[in-house]
Amino acid sequence: MNKLQYLLAIGLIILSLAMISSAQEQSNLQNMTQEQLKQTAFEALLHAEGDITLMEDSGLSTNFVRDTLLTAKRYYIGMDATDLRNDLENTNGQEADYIRSLIQIFMDTPSYELRRRDYAKTIELTDTIDKTRQRAFDIHDTMPMLVNKEKLYESNGANVSEASAMMSEAMTELGAERYGNAESMMHQAETMLDASMKAAERQSTLDYLKKSFIQRYWPYLLALIILVAVSAKPALNKTRKALAKSKLKNLKQEEATINRLMKTLQEERFKEASISELEYKVRLERYRKKMADIKTEVPVLESKIRQLNHEQKRSEE
Repeated sequence: MNKLQYLLAIGLIILSLAMISSAQEQSNLQNMTQEQLKQTAFEALLHAEGDITLMEDSGLSTNFVRDTLLTAKRYYIGMDATDLRNDLENTNGQEADYIRSLIQIFMDTPSYELRRRDYAKTIELTDTIDKTRQRAFDIHDTMPMLVNKEKLYESNGANVSEASAMMSEAMTELGAERYGNAESMMHQAETMLDASMKAAERQSTLDYLKKSFIQRYWPYLLALIILVAVSAKPALNKTRKALAKSKLKNLKQEEATINRLMKTLQEERFKEASISELEYKVRLERYRKKMADIKTEVPVLESKIRQLNHEQKRSEE
């Protein structure tokens, strides 16, 4: 099985699992009584309100999810507000306030925009809001790490202008709630950053080798062929070691940056209480995943550098 066939097989498996999950959710809804379905839809509306508040507190645009929530409310309300008024008589506190807001929406809605009551549709639309919130936060929480990588690579001599422009466009797409475009652009920006850093490392290595060659071998041009034959492998090992050290240094700096971000996140949650528990957990999980990737790669590079040092010592004996 080639790589393309393997990826297609994985894609089909994921699609099948998603279809099974969707079918199970539909089955669960169908097995509910009308009263259970109504209660679930009401709780879903409250949860969606919390999702939108969380997004707004983080500075994210909410035009799409607010429109979706309004439609979900109209499916919950139905063509008249009699049931809502009956519910209001048996409810108090915050739930009563929320029912009053639904009645007000009914009163403010033109008749041609009313929807036939459909609690399952309300649940479906609020689930869309929840997924949108998750997607928006995935992008929102990834951007600071990408910005730190941009600054790190730029400080190490990489030309990050194209990646910076792509990141700016990604933020514009995020603000316009075009999350697919934003994700794609952020991925492209990260690819550009990595490519620019590799180009800078290659150029730095070439400059070093060029300068070193001229300084060290100029007096021995007559013996050039012999010197190249003797020094070819050590020079290659030195290049490989320089590249490995540079990458290791970048990973160490990125690790320190993520540690600072995690510390700031903990302060925001437990000291300042400026973010919710849900946002804290989502961002913490993303930082931990990135940290795990770094901790996996660092030992490999360290082992490679030790091996190259050993080969260099043997060649010098």
